[in-house]
Parts: sequence; structure tokens; C-alpha cells
Amino acid sequence: MVPGEVAPKCSTQRGCVTRKRKRAAPPSKTKSRTCVFRFILFCTQILVLQMTIRLIFTSCIAARHADPVEREQIYYKTIRASVKAMSGLPIEFYIVENSGKRRTLLDDISGVHLLYTDTNAIKYTGSNPDAETGLKAMKEMIDILRVCDVFEFDEEDIVIKLTGRYGLQNPPTFLENLIENESKYDVFMKFLNISTMSYDPMDCVLGLCAIRYKYLQEFNPKYMLEQLSSEKVFAAFVRRTVPQERILEATHLGLLLPREEDPIV
Repeated sequence: MVPGEVAPKCSTQRGCVTRKRKRAAPPSKTKSRTCVFRFILFCTQILVLQMTIRLIFTSCIAARHADPVEREQIYYKTIRASVKAMSGLPIEFYIVENSGKRRTLLDDISGVHLLYTDTNAIKYTGSNPDAETGLKAMKEMIDILRVCDVFEFDEEDIVIKLTGRYGLQNPPTFLENLIENESKYDVFMKFLNISTMSYDPMDCVLGLCAIRYKYLQEFNPKYMLEQLSSEKVFAAFVRRTVPQERILEATHLGLLLPREEDPIV
């Protein structure tokens, strides 16, 4: 270097040798495809859960031999508490009330679809003296099928039936188990004789149960007038219609009676 000449500045701090930055290797096609597949699977699982699991609260405010004001208060408080307890679950909520179209406290419950029907006006004209119990269950099932029709449920939807006066333990383990196993089973039900509180494969609890709509739509509610026990009628329908391996026999429902803290089943 000639005396007095200024040395050229280095392009790097570590020396005068200029290093070219290496380009990052593009992701492999296999890795990219795997990421895309996982993303699609994740979105599909969320979509299925949010769109196919539907819970229907059944209610009858103007029931025979009952105070309608008190029943309306019970339905309102219990259903609202249940919706709040299940707010974090991917479930669509519906209420069906069968005493005619008018305004009730049920209209003030947010986050639910509400349908009023006139099925409570149906009268039994047959000669079976034990048909009163079956008539109540028949009206309830007619209401459930009406909701499925009005809101256009898909055949693959899971339909959960919950008696509106019954609360649920928090956390609602029965529903959490249903969500986890929705793709494996078509029926979620506790087979139990309520009178003896013992297991009976041909009897069931209708206060809380779930069935895929493609099977439920085949059920004729009039069958419930044929026997004293509507639960036995529906249990027999499930056994002859749904493959055994697609039935999950629940061991715990966590149902709570009004103003009761201990679960009945």
C-alpha cells in the first residue's frame, strides 16, 4: 500500500473477506404437504364438532297438576345455568316449549334457538289406562323431531336430549365424553331401570341421552303409547336399529333434580 493511501473498508466486521449469505433451503414438499394436511384435519375437526352436536332442552310450562309460574321459573333458571356451564363446549343449543306460542322467560335466555309448539294440546283418545305416561313422552319426542325438521338438522348430526328441569353437574362429564368420542359412536345412553336403579340393557334414562339424527328420524313417537314404559320402548328401538359397536353405554350422566345437589344418575 502506498504511504498515505487509505485502506478500503471491509464489508464485514470480522475481516475484509466478503461472505455471501447462504439462502435458506426451501421446505421440502413432504413437510409442506404434512403441514397442510394437519391444518385441514384440525379445521375439519372443529367444523364437525361445532356443526353436528346439537342439544335440545325440552320444556312444558303448562303441565297438568303443576304451577305454571313455578315451572317457568325452574326452566328459566335451570336452562340458563346449564347453557352457562356448557358455554365452552362446541354445542348448538335449542329449547322447545310445547304449550303454545307466546312470550315467556325462555325468550330471555341468550345463546339458544327457541321454538314453541302446540303439542301439549294433543289428547289421547284410546282405551289404554296407562297411556298417560306414554303420551307425555310421545309429545316430547314429537317436539324433538320438530326442532330437527325446523332447523334442518343433518343426518350425521348428534342430537342430545336434555329435560329442561334437570341440571347438570359441572363439569358436564357426559357431554365431554360425547364430544371426545363423537366419531366412534352413534348413541350415548345410560341403560338403567330407574325403579330398581339397576342395569337393564332393555331400559334407559331419557332425561339425558344422545343419538345420531339418521337413526332418530326413523323413530315413530306413537310407539311410546304401546307400553307402560316409554324408556323400554326407546331402548328397544336403539337396540334393533343401531349396531351394537356404535352404542356407548354411559356409566354416569350427572343429572340434577331441581333444587337438588346430588346427581340422580
